Amino acid sequence: MLQRVQTVFLLGAFGCMVAAMLTMVIAFSSNGITYEMTACVWSANGQTTAQVWVLPVLGTLAMLLPLIAVFLYKKRKSQIRLAVTGILAIIAYYAAVVFAIYGIAPAFDITVLRVGAGAVAPLAALALNGLAIRRIRHDEALIRSLNRLR
Repeated sequence: MLQRVQTVFLLGAFGCMVAAMLTMVIAFSSNGITYEMTACVWSANGQTTAQVWVLPVLGTLAMLLPLIAVFLYKKRKSQIRLAVTGILAIIAYYAAVVFAIYGIAPAFDITVLRVGAGAVAPLAALALNGLAIRRIRHDEALIRSLNRLR
């Protein structure tokens, strides 16, 4: 299980999504108030102002799918399906982040913007999922060619 390269890629995608769920996504200042968005809440000057329920759901889904795919190492088609679903969950995660930012940001004059690891780590997970899919397909082709030789 661990000797396959795609397992390392899938575990890396899992780790990136764990990092995304535990760190700040974005922060900005407006009119002297600092707004910060994590995977679960919006906060203004350190006080919670809104709960964001979509991001934890999509983040958890995008986090668990590669982990489940690691243990389905004998079912390569299922691994590919789970990795593709993980990519779709990460894209939906980014869409939810953009929607949440534009839901609150037009009302403010943003002066300072900080992008945290919670916004960058899913991009790395997206790339790692893509690499895992590529390696799984390579394994599938290798198995097919070995079966033809038998």
